[in-house]
Amino acid sequence: MPQKYEQLIEWIVRTTGLTHPELHIHCGMAILLLTRLVTGRRLHTMFPLFIVALAEGLNETMDRLNFGSWRPADTLGDIANTLFWPTILSLSALAMVRARRRAPAPSQQSDTALEDERVREQALPARPG
Repeated sequence: MPQKYEQLIEWIVRTTGLTHPELHIHCGMAILLLTRLVTGRRLHTMFPLFIVALAEGLNETMDRLNFGSWRPADTLGDIANTLFWPTILSLSALAMVRARRRAPAPSQQSDTALEDERVREQALPARPG
């Protein structure tokens, strides 16, 4: 099975014209976004990133089985290329969610804003009724 997997990867490289590093970058992003779409889990939950890491781990295990040994430089480069942008997007999403939680909600207006609204309402002519 590892040899068939490697043949599939080589076919994808030949067909797309992508290099192995480019393929890792694109696959990492594709897995991240497909996981987001299929599961409905948002990026800030880190679940889509976990699936990317799991898929990359399986990919590197298949490489190990195919080549007969670990190739540390290749493996570390593949992991970095696959996880870099999904990690950046996931951490950015998490930072945005945390920033929103710290910001006051629009309904929690300051006392000054509430007072300004009361003054405006009193300035309006009374409705006939």
